[in-house]
Amino acid sequence: MNLSTMEQYWVWLSSVEGIGPKRFYQLISIYEDPRAVRTLLNR
Repeated sequence: MNLSTMEQYWVWLSSVEGIGPKRFYQLISIYEDPRAVRTLLNR
């Protein structure tokens, strides 16, 4: 299965421990895409 880069970020964010559905949607509503969330967490 080949995933696009953006799909890989979606999979990554949904698999982070402690991020359930509610927090997932809160983060997405604030940062708009999982790539922005990852950039923030890697600082």
